[in-house]
Amino acid sequence: MRGAILVAGADGFVGRALVRRFWQGGYKVYGAGGRAFTGDRPYVPVWHRADEPDGGDPPSDLEVLVLAFGPRPGVTDAAALARYREGIRRVAGWAAFWRVPRVVAISLLAASERGGTALHRAKAEAEDLLRQSGVAWTIVRPSLLFGADNPLFLRLAAWADHVVAPVPRTDALVQPLFVDDLAEVVLRIAVNPATVRETYDVAGPHPVGLRELLDQMGANAVWWPRRTVVVPERWVGRSWIRWPWTPGEWEYFHHEPLVRDSRWVVEFGILPRSLSMFYAPYRRRADAWP
Repeated sequence: MRGAILVAGADGFVGRALVRRFWQGGYKVYGAGGRAFTGDRPYVPVWHRADEPDGGDPPSDLEVLVLAFGPRPGVTDAAALARYREGIRRVAGWAAFWRVPRVVAISLLAASERGGTALHRAKAEAEDLLRQSGVAWTIVRPSLLFGADNPLFLRLAAWADHVVAPVPRTDALVQPLFVDDLAEVVLRIAVNPATVRETYDVAGPHPVGLRELLDQMGANAVWWPRRTVVVPERWVGRSWIRWPWTPGEWEYFHHEPLVRDSRWVVEFGILPRSLSMFYAPYRRRADAWP
């Protein structure tokens, strides 16, 4: 496959990583999104009609449509989730009508119609819409993603920079996944016909608790030592502490399952990178990321 790739949501956190990886791989990339790419990022012609089933025909060389749009982890707004489900329905209908050869959708690790958060349920409904659309689908379910411009991790990094950073007591564990590793997985799925109608759970290499996650972020202190202090979980609801996460993000932390099956690493030939390996250079300057 050496045709073009259309990324719906190309101006989002995940979409930018996908576009960068496809572009580095020598593919022609179309982006459907609200902002143009500037600076040293690759130019992406913005194609605005990707969400219109009755719109114009797709690029003649389109081979893969990647669905990378949707609410961020922690979003609880019902209207935003409804717009997301409707967006998936319309894009899937458009892809089926124009017989797009491949559709790869980015979901969430804990997507489930039962339990979880409202976002997890919305993602599960979107997955069902895609499966029933008649397109050649593949679904990728990543764990919590980190990257240079992830708003949540930028806030966590600033919190970890405090001389003393309080952390609520919790048993929740997450497996942070580098967004560029997700982009590599999607690229390898897009060029492999054997992945059609498959669902992949893709998680980072190490499960960590919230305290350990912050410790890793603040481990490279130069001028003064930093430490985390465990406080009762009931402090989360106290208005006099401006926590670096929203209530929805705090709930999200507690609904991500652990993935102990790492067959995806072998299947795609990827060595996933951990947060502790190189987080310090990431948080200082976005353009310094390797």
